[in-house]
Amino acid sequence: MASSFAKYRTKFEKFKRSKHFNFGLPFLLFVVGGSFALKEFAKVRYEFTHVNPFDLPIEEKIESVRVDPEKEYDNIMNKIDLDNWENKRIPRPWEEQASSN
Repeated sequence: MASSFAKYRTKFEKFKRSKHFNFGLPFLLFVVGGSFALKEFAKVRYEFTHVNPFDLPIEEKIESVRVDPEKEYDNIMNKIDLDNWENKRIPRPWEEQASSN
């Protein structure tokens, strides 16, 4: 029994020194393990995509969004005086630099 264990141990020691064990096995573990890790991250992403804790019921959304365009237009037109306006020119960035020299 001890001799068969020693035989397998020497084979394992020889295999442990090979390039396949030192470089190939970690690479394969990284690729396969990365695949499983990415699957878990993607699953979490798709689980919580449509979750919004501050989401209102649909009736309240519709009530708060309804706007009468004609009333909004009248409100804006009452605030703005379109007959008396003045064109104000702002200096361009390259003009500010030239005038400061």
